[in-house]
Amino acid sequence: MLTPFDLTLRALPASLPHDLGRWHGVDRTHDPAVDRWFRDPEVAIERTYHRPDGEVVWLSAFGNRGARSFHLFEHTPDTCYPLGGWNIDHLGLARVPLGGAIPLTVNHGIASGVEGQLVFVYFYVWDTPARDAARGVLSVRIAAPVRDNAAATLSMLGRDFLAQIFPSTLGWSRF
Repeated sequence: MLTPFDLTLRALPASLPHDLGRWHGVDRTHDPAVDRWFRDPEVAIERTYHRPDGEVVWLSAFGNRGARSFHLFEHTPDTCYPLGGWNIDHLGLARVPLGGAIPLTVNHGIASGVEGQLVFVYFYVWDTPARDAARGVLSVRIAAPVRDNAAATLSMLGRDFLAQIFPSTLGWSRF
């Protein structure tokens, strides 16, 4: 993933702008459960982005380094959303087009609850290409309520929201 923003733990949250293209973000009140589940993360961003046409995206990013970073992999949306009353309807990997030639592979899910359906994606950004937990890792979680259908919401997240953060990607194979 290529980004014009410094997404390292030392630079966040200041380096992730509140304005991303047509999106304007407002920080949400910090949830004290984040400190408990992630063992007082070094970085905690909880932000809601709005687009003028009414689309809403919730971005959360939590970062740690060293042994505490492993809690980022234990508490993911597919385990935490059910604790918040959501049912997981779908869970898997998705290749999300960002407008460039190479799609971004993300963990993807659809959840439903009394408030309707939401689409969520999550992925990890390492501070260095070496993927050294001692140097830092960021867990990025993005969710949006489904307005028309889940496929359209996932497409909107890729082409219009994620593309503002990651305008292009590099070729890479998971394994």
